[in-house]
Amino acid sequence: MIKLEVWIDGIYSTAELIAEDGLFERVWLERDTSITSIMEPDELFEQIFDGLDADAFEKSEQFKHQLDYFQQSKISLFLQALRELEEFIKSQNLNDEPQKVLNSPLWLELKRTAKKLKLH
Repeated sequence: MIKLEVWIDGIYSTAELIAEDGLFERVWLERDTSITSIMEPDELFEQIFDGLDADAFEKSEQFKHQLDYFQQSKISLFLQALRELEEFIKSQNLNDEPQKVLNSPLWLELKRTAKKLKLH
């Protein structure tokens, strides 16, 4: 398992990208590769849940004992919003339709939780 500091940095960095208004519109709709390597919705989930192994890390002793309650709850809400968006995209087969993803209520909820996390 990676170090807590590295994991937290990855989570917060991703949250900052999501929280920035218009950023993913530029990346996913205008194909701007200068901002991030997350060029499609599924890459977002791969980075968080595969690359950072967020599901396992959220259950880890490091997460439970080295973060305070407020950090844990903000991060958990952010990860839950990501999971819900991922499930929505899969169930509706929207990975190739980023405009629909960006217009969805679940994307707006993810942005809201990302903005709260960004305020750490």
